[in-house]
Amino acid sequence: MGKSVTCNYEVQVHNLLTDRLHLIGAMNFKEAKDKLLAEAQRIGAVTGYIWAQTKIAEKIINRNGADYLKVTITVNTPERTVYTIAGVNILTS
Repeated sequence: MGKSVTCNYEVQVHNLLTDRLHLIGAMNFKEAKDKLLAEAQRIGAVTGYIWAQTKIAEKIINRNGADYLKVTITVNTPERTVYTIAGVNILTS
């Protein structure tokens, strides 16, 4: 049988062509951000989300009262990536 791992973060990248989300697990915030940007570049996406999956990750994401982070990519090339990260609260979105 395979091993089961609980990741601290779930990364979702929105594919514009199929209107589906690509899901990736990550153990720390830097890894989550790097995986999101790499997958977005691979599929040509401009939007992604980072969700906390454990209490440790919730403390990092919930610093400003956010439930998850929305990453909007404005320039997505191998040489340069420009993006903004905004916290989103589920009750107000």
